[in-house]
Amino acid sequence: DGDGNIAIGYHAMLAANDTNFLDNIAIGNLALSTAAAVGLTSCIAIGSSAMATCNNNAPDGTIAIGHSALAALTSGSDNTAVGFNAGLYIAAGSGNTILGHSAYSNTTSGSNLTGSSDNTAIGRDALGGDWVDDGSGAESNTAVGSGAMQGALDGGNNNVAVGFGALGTLTEGDKNVAIGASAGDTITVGDQNTIIGEEADGVSTASNQIAIGYNTQTNATYQTIIGSSLGSVGYQAHETVIGTIGVFRFVSQQYACDIADGD
Repeated sequence: DGDGNIAIGYHAMLAANDTNFLDNIAIGNLALSTAAAVGLTSCIAIGSSAMATCNNNAPDGTIAIGHSALAALTSGSDNTAVGFNAGLYIAAGSGNTILGHSAYSNTTSGSNLTGSSDNTAIGRDALGGDWVDDGSGAESNTAVGSGAMQGALDGGNNNVAVGFGALGTLTEGDKNVAIGASAGDTITVGDQNTIIGEEADGVSTASNQIAIGYNTQTNATYQTIIGSSLGSVGYQAHETVIGTIGVFRFVSQQYACDIADGD
Protein backbone atom coordinates (compact mmCIF):
# COMPACT_ATOMS: atom_id res chain seq x y z
CA ASP A 1 0.00 0.00 0.00
CA GLY A 2 2.96 2.35 0.33
CA ASP A 3 4.60 4.42 -2.39
CA GLY A 4 7.60 3.83 -4.61
CA ASN A 5 7.61 0.02 -4.40
CA ILE A 6 8.35 -2.33 -7.31
CA ALA A 7 7.29 -5.98 -7.17
CA ILE A 8 7.88 -8.41 -10.03
CA GLY A 9 7.35 -12.16 -9.70
CA TYR A 10 5.00 -14.70 -8.16
CA HIS A 11 4.00 -13.49 -4.66
CA ALA A 12 6.78 -10.93 -4.62
CA MET A 13 6.00 -8.44 -1.84
CA LEU A 14 2.77 -10.39 -1.33
CA ALA A 15 1.94 -9.28 2.22
CA ALA A 16 2.85 -5.61 1.98
CA ASN A 17 -0.12 -3.69 3.36
CA ASP A 18 1.31 -0.72 5.24
CA THR A 19 1.34 2.87 4.01
CA ASN A 20 4.87 3.24 5.40
CA PHE A 21 6.09 0.37 3.23
CA LEU A 22 8.16 2.59 0.94
CA ASP A 23 10.71 2.49 -1.88
CA ASN A 24 11.34 -1.26 -1.83
CA ILE A 25 12.22 -3.46 -4.79
CA ALA A 26 11.30 -7.15 -4.87
CA ILE A 27 12.01 -9.16 -8.01
CA GLY A 28 11.58 -12.92 -8.10
CA ASN A 29 9.41 -15.71 -6.79
CA LEU A 30 8.49 -14.98 -3.11
CA ALA A 31 10.97 -12.12 -2.83
CA LEU A 32 10.03 -10.06 0.25
CA SER A 33 6.86 -12.14 0.31
CA THR A 34 6.06 -12.03 4.05
CA ALA A 35 6.90 -8.39 4.78
CA ALA A 36 3.57 -6.96 5.93
CA ALA A 37 2.56 -4.08 8.20
CA VAL A 38 6.08 -3.28 9.24
CA GLY A 39 6.90 0.00 7.55
CA LEU A 40 9.87 -1.50 5.73
CA THR A 41 11.73 0.99 3.53
CA SER A 42 14.47 1.10 0.90
CA CYS A 43 15.20 -2.63 0.66
CA ILE A 44 16.28 -4.45 -2.48
CA ALA A 45 15.48 -8.16 -2.78
CA ILE A 46 16.26 -9.74 -6.14
CA GLY A 47 16.08 -13.48 -6.60
CA SER A 48 13.75 -16.31 -5.70
CA SER A 49 13.02 -16.21 -1.93
CA ALA A 50 15.38 -13.31 -1.34
CA MET A 51 14.47 -11.77 2.04
CA ALA A 52 11.44 -14.05 2.03
CA THR A 53 10.83 -14.05 5.81
CA CYS A 54 11.47 -10.41 6.69
CA ASN A 55 8.72 -9.41 9.12
CA ASN A 56 9.60 -6.10 10.78
CA ASN A 57 11.12 -2.77 9.87
CA ALA A 58 14.59 -3.23 11.41
CA PRO A 59 16.13 -4.39 8.10
CA ASP A 60 15.52 -1.02 6.39
CA GLY A 61 18.07 -0.52 3.61
CA THR A 62 18.99 -4.19 3.32
CA ILE A 63 20.28 -5.51 -0.02
CA ALA A 64 19.83 -9.17 -0.94
CA ILE A 65 20.62 -10.30 -4.48
CA GLY A 66 20.60 -13.97 -5.42
CA HIS A 67 18.49 -17.07 -4.97
CA SER A 68 17.58 -17.30 -1.24
CA ALA A 69 19.93 -14.48 -0.30
CA LEU A 70 19.12 -13.47 3.30
CA ALA A 71 16.08 -15.73 3.03
CA ALA A 72 15.75 -16.16 6.82
CA LEU A 73 16.32 -12.52 7.76
CA THR A 74 13.76 -11.23 10.27
CA SER A 75 15.17 -8.35 12.30
CA GLY A 76 18.85 -7.96 11.39
CA SER A 77 19.82 -4.58 9.98
CA ASP A 78 22.48 -3.15 7.67
CA ASN A 79 23.19 -6.42 5.89
CA THR A 80 24.28 -6.77 2.26
CA ALA A 81 24.29 -10.20 0.62
CA VAL A 82 25.00 -10.99 -3.03
CA GLY A 83 25.15 -14.54 -4.36
CA PHE A 84 23.30 -17.85 -4.41
CA ASN A 85 22.30 -18.67 -0.80
CA ALA A 86 24.44 -15.79 0.46
CA GLY A 87 23.71 -15.26 4.15
CA LEU A 88 21.00 -17.90 3.89
CA TYR A 89 20.26 -18.39 7.60
CA ILE A 90 21.06 -14.97 9.08
CA ALA A 91 18.01 -13.91 11.11
CA ALA A 92 18.89 -11.20 13.62
CA GLY A 93 22.53 -10.55 12.75
CA SER A 94 23.44 -7.04 11.64
CA GLY A 95 26.21 -5.30 9.74
CA ASN A 96 27.25 -8.33 7.70
CA THR A 97 28.64 -8.00 4.19
CA ILE A 98 28.47 -11.15 2.08
CA LEU A 99 29.50 -11.73 -1.53
CA GLY A 100 29.78 -15.15 -3.12
CA HIS A 101 28.05 -18.44 -3.82
CA SER A 102 26.97 -19.97 -0.47
CA ALA A 103 29.08 -17.49 1.49
CA TYR A 104 28.09 -17.34 5.18
CA SER A 105 25.32 -19.84 4.44
CA ASN A 106 25.35 -22.65 7.03
CA THR A 107 24.80 -20.83 10.34
CA THR A 108 21.77 -22.99 11.14
CA SER A 109 22.45 -24.34 14.61
CA GLY A 110 20.96 -21.72 16.91
CA SER A 111 20.01 -18.13 17.60
CA ASN A 112 23.50 -17.12 18.68
CA LEU A 113 24.75 -17.98 15.21
CA THR A 114 21.89 -16.62 13.16
CA GLY A 115 22.35 -13.42 15.15
CA SER A 116 26.11 -13.02 14.59
CA SER A 117 27.08 -9.57 13.38
CA ASP A 118 29.74 -7.47 11.67
CA ASN A 119 31.25 -10.26 9.61
CA THR A 120 32.56 -9.88 6.07
CA ALA A 121 32.57 -12.92 3.77
CA ILE A 122 33.76 -12.58 0.19
CA GLY A 123 34.23 -15.67 -1.97
CA ARG A 124 32.55 -19.02 -2.55
CA ASP A 125 31.83 -20.70 0.80
CA ALA A 126 33.70 -18.02 2.74
CA LEU A 127 32.50 -18.29 6.36
CA GLY A 128 30.33 -21.06 4.96
CA GLY A 129 30.97 -23.82 7.49
CA ASP A 130 28.38 -25.58 9.64
CA TRP A 131 28.72 -23.44 12.76
CA VAL A 132 28.23 -24.75 16.31
CA ASP A 133 25.93 -22.97 18.78
CA ASP A 134 27.39 -23.01 22.30
CA GLY A 135 25.96 -19.74 23.57
CA SER A 136 28.13 -17.35 21.58
CA GLY A 137 28.22 -16.32 17.98
CA ALA A 138 31.16 -15.47 15.77
CA GLU A 139 31.57 -11.76 15.14
CA SER A 140 33.79 -9.16 13.50
CA ASN A 141 35.52 -11.69 11.24
CA THR A 142 36.78 -10.96 7.73
CA ALA A 143 37.11 -13.87 5.30
CA VAL A 144 38.16 -13.14 1.72
CA GLY A 145 38.74 -16.00 -0.68
CA SER A 146 37.04 -19.19 -1.69
CA GLY A 147 36.73 -21.42 1.38
CA ALA A 148 38.31 -18.89 3.74
CA MET A 149 37.25 -19.55 7.34
CA GLN A 150 34.84 -22.27 6.27
CA GLY A 151 35.32 -24.37 9.40
CA ALA A 152 32.69 -25.28 11.99
CA LEU A 153 33.01 -22.05 13.98
CA ASP A 154 32.19 -22.42 17.67
CA GLY A 155 32.73 -18.80 18.60
CA GLY A 156 35.76 -17.17 16.97
CA ASN A 157 35.96 -13.38 16.79
CA ASN A 158 38.07 -10.65 15.19
CA ASN A 159 39.88 -12.96 12.77
CA VAL A 160 41.16 -11.99 9.32
CA ALA A 161 41.64 -14.61 6.61
CA VAL A 162 42.64 -13.60 3.08
CA GLY A 163 43.31 -16.27 0.48
CA PHE A 164 41.93 -19.57 -0.76
CA GLY A 165 41.21 -21.74 2.29
CA ALA A 166 42.95 -19.39 4.73
CA LEU A 167 42.09 -20.31 8.34
CA GLY A 168 39.95 -23.00 6.74
CA THR A 169 39.58 -25.16 9.87
CA LEU A 170 39.37 -22.47 12.55
CA THR A 171 36.73 -23.19 15.19
CA GLU A 172 37.21 -21.13 18.36
CA GLY A 173 40.32 -19.01 17.84
CA ASP A 174 40.27 -15.22 18.16
CA LYS A 175 42.34 -12.39 16.68
CA ASN A 176 44.22 -14.49 14.14
CA VAL A 177 45.52 -13.07 10.85
CA ALA A 178 46.24 -15.38 7.90
CA ILE A 179 47.13 -14.09 4.45
CA GLY A 180 47.86 -16.40 1.53
CA ALA A 181 46.41 -19.52 -0.07
CA SER A 182 45.91 -22.17 2.65
CA ALA A 183 47.64 -19.93 5.19
CA GLY A 184 46.91 -21.07 8.74
CA ASP A 185 44.60 -23.80 7.51
CA THR A 186 45.47 -26.17 10.37
CA ILE A 187 44.86 -23.67 13.18
CA THR A 188 41.69 -24.56 15.07
CA VAL A 189 41.60 -22.94 18.52
CA GLY A 190 44.79 -20.86 18.65
CA ASP A 191 44.59 -17.11 19.31
CA GLN A 192 46.54 -14.09 18.10
CA ASN A 193 48.55 -15.91 15.45
CA THR A 194 49.97 -14.12 12.41
CA ILE A 195 50.50 -16.36 9.38
CA ILE A 196 51.57 -14.80 6.08
CA GLY A 197 52.48 -16.74 2.96
CA GLU A 198 51.09 -19.54 0.82
CA GLU A 199 50.80 -22.72 2.93
CA ALA A 200 52.43 -21.00 5.90
CA ASP A 201 51.08 -22.50 9.10
CA GLY A 202 51.44 -23.18 12.79
CA VAL A 203 50.39 -25.56 15.54
CA SER A 204 46.61 -25.96 15.54
CA THR A 205 46.14 -25.18 19.24
CA ALA A 206 49.02 -22.78 19.90
CA SER A 207 48.77 -19.00 20.23
CA ASN A 208 50.99 -16.00 19.44
CA GLN A 209 52.79 -17.75 16.59
CA ILE A 210 54.27 -15.73 13.73
CA ALA A 211 55.10 -17.52 10.47
CA ILE A 212 56.06 -15.45 7.44
CA GLY A 213 57.12 -16.92 4.10
CA TYR A 214 56.09 -19.62 1.66
CA ASN A 215 55.36 -22.88 3.52
CA THR A 216 56.97 -21.51 6.69
CA GLN A 217 55.94 -23.48 9.78
CA THR A 218 55.98 -22.78 13.51
CA ASN A 219 55.68 -25.45 16.19
CA ALA A 220 55.22 -23.65 19.51
CA THR A 221 53.55 -20.75 21.28
CA TYR A 222 55.38 -17.40 21.12
CA GLN A 223 57.55 -18.59 18.26
CA THR A 224 58.50 -16.43 15.27
CA ILE A 225 59.86 -17.94 12.07
CA ILE A 226 60.51 -15.79 9.01
CA GLY A 227 61.84 -17.31 5.79
CA SER A 228 60.48 -19.14 2.78
CA SER A 229 60.04 -22.90 3.40
CA LEU A 230 61.76 -22.60 6.76
CA GLY A 231 60.64 -25.50 8.94
CA SER A 232 60.28 -25.46 12.70
CA VAL A 233 62.22 -28.62 13.57
CA GLY A 234 64.75 -27.95 16.30
CA TYR A 235 63.31 -24.61 17.33
CA GLN A 236 61.58 -23.88 20.61
CA ALA A 237 58.93 -21.64 22.16
CA HIS A 238 59.85 -17.97 22.55
CA GLU A 239 62.44 -18.31 19.79
CA THR A 240 62.82 -16.12 16.73
CA VAL A 241 64.40 -17.48 13.55
CA ILE A 242 65.04 -15.37 10.45
CA GLY A 243 66.43 -16.48 7.08
CA THR A 244 65.75 -19.32 4.68
CA ILE A 245 68.26 -21.53 6.56
CA GLY A 246 67.84 -19.93 9.97
CA VAL A 247 70.95 -17.70 9.75
CA PHE A 248 69.72 -15.45 12.54
CA ARG A 249 68.30 -17.06 15.65
CA PHE A 250 67.66 -15.94 19.20
CA VAL A 251 65.45 -16.74 22.16
CA SER A 252 63.22 -13.71 22.47
CA GLN A 253 62.82 -13.74 26.26
CA GLN A 254 66.60 -13.81 26.85
CA TYR A 255 67.14 -11.20 24.16
CA ALA A 256 64.67 -8.87 25.88
CA CYS A 257 66.52 -9.31 29.19
CA ASP A 258 69.87 -8.55 27.56
CA ILE A 259 68.56 -5.29 26.14
CA ALA A 260 67.11 -4.27 29.50
CA ASP A 261 70.45 -4.93 31.19
CA GLY A 262 72.31 -2.91 28.57
CA ASP A 263 74.37 -5.89 27.35
